[in-house]
Amino acid sequence: VASAQRSSANQDVLLGLAAEVVARGGRALVVDADVEHQRLSMRLAGSGRAGFVDVGDDVDLAGTIHRVSLWRLPRHARRRMGDGVEHLRFIAAGRRRGAPRSYPLRDLDRIDSDVVVLILAPPLMGSRPVAALLGWADSVVIVAEAGRTATVDVENAADSIHSFSVAPAGVVLVDG
Repeated sequence: VASAQRSSANQDVLLGLAAEVVARGGRALVVDADVEHQRLSMRLAGSGRAGFVDVGDDVDLAGTIHRVSLWRLPRHARRRMGDGVEHLRFIAAGRRRGAPRSYPLRDLDRIDSDVVVLILAPPLMGSRPVAALLGWADSVVIVAEAGRTATVDVENAADSIHSFSVAPAGVVLVDG
């Protein structure tokens, strides 16, 4: 899940997608790759946890995967997911700040193929490198906020995604 600029709506869309996967009987792994602004990590796991960008620094990916408390999820996700929260896992962004040297995408490739991996990407028009994440993804959803995200920004984001991976799967327009 990506957007042209930073937005809390990205988290809501990402968690809504995860809730839908779980509600339909699947398993979901949510990954916070927005290292600079770890709002999703703070919401779901608190601070100071080893996470995505720490993998490889004497940290194994399996050690960064955590259960999610139902009460840390937004109301819409709690309602949709219900008791299925048992099938939701989370990887925090990590303790290291700043641009990651690399993302541990090979580690994500070893996750069971029946687990849907949902990644919160840094803003596409920001300063963080997102090319590797976009190249790894099977599909990308762009989130735009009504009254806040300019059409040209969504178009530029779509062009960025298309240049690194497949065309965007779609755009989700949310009220600002």
